[in-house]
Amino acid sequence: NTLLICSDTYTKFLENNDRTCRTIFSDSASSCIVSANSSNISPVFNFFTDGSGANDLIEKNNYIKMNGSGVFLFTTTTIPNLFNDILKKNNLKIKDIDHFIFHQASKLVLDKLKLELNIPSNKFHINYNSKNENKLGYLNIEIEKILTPLFFEDKKKLSCIVSSLSLVKLLTVDNQSNANIYKLIDDFYNFLENKNWINKLIFWELELLKLIGYDLELKNIVKEEIIDDKKLYFVSSSDEKKYIPNFLVEKNNEVVDFNQMFTGLKLISDYLEKSILRPNNISHPKSRIEFLNIIKE
Repeated sequence: NTLLICSDTYTKFLENNDRTCRTIFSDSASSCIVSANSSNISPVFNFFTDGSGANDLIEKNNYIKMNGSGVFLFTTTTIPNLFNDILKKNNLKIKDIDHFIFHQASKLVLDKLKLELNIPSNKFHINYNSKNENKLGYLNIEIEKILTPLFFEDKKKLSCIVSSLSLVKLLTVDNQSNANIYKLIDDFYNFLENKNWINKLIFWELELLKLIGYDLELKNIVKEEIIDDKKLYFVSSSDEKKYIPNFLVEKNNEVVDFNQMFTGLKLISDYLEKSILRPNNISHPKSRIEFLNIIKE
């Protein structure tokens, strides 16, 4: 096994008044593990490195200079030709490839390539995130496992992915390493394939809150009452009495009743709003509101 690490610090080569480059280039790093296998396949490559577009993206006097329209034209014309040439030389068709990952950080360009090459959405990987719904986002490529496209045809699960990962971004600190959070995200994709995934989601969200310091330990705050020989849990204040689904208090992750699970999700939303979002002047994520509306359909 070989660990391959690549990094670039482009900001050292950008002029302060160069709006063409400064709004696009940033510092970044990536890593991947390269392993040997017993495959006899020897893929054929074609790099199209004839140098004809060198002046469209070049370093001059220690600064990066770019002709944006020239680079865009190259990407949307030459790249499709290269793409089709490589498939032809390797006797492959798009249907033979599981996933496509393009070395490109512009969503505009990626959308154009997807349309130009007629690549199905479930094979074309874009993971577009934003720390703040009112700010420009960035692209993050999942190299270890490409998981999101597996759920493109499931409207509810796709909405769940957008909502849950937006929540992670909202509640965690940028660039802060947290192995438990990474493991939690891995667990998230695993339980999405479970038929009782909504129940798993609820306990996953509770674990996320616990990891960031907002442990909602319901058993310590609820009271019990018996009505019609049934045990019920509730919390009360001077002006409100709210019943809590039994499965949440008893930590029963096998419950499948949708109404109970939806009440559980709403309870977590209310807790988020009152204990975390509102005190920090953060708006309730639109993606979560949309998710709750979709699963009710």
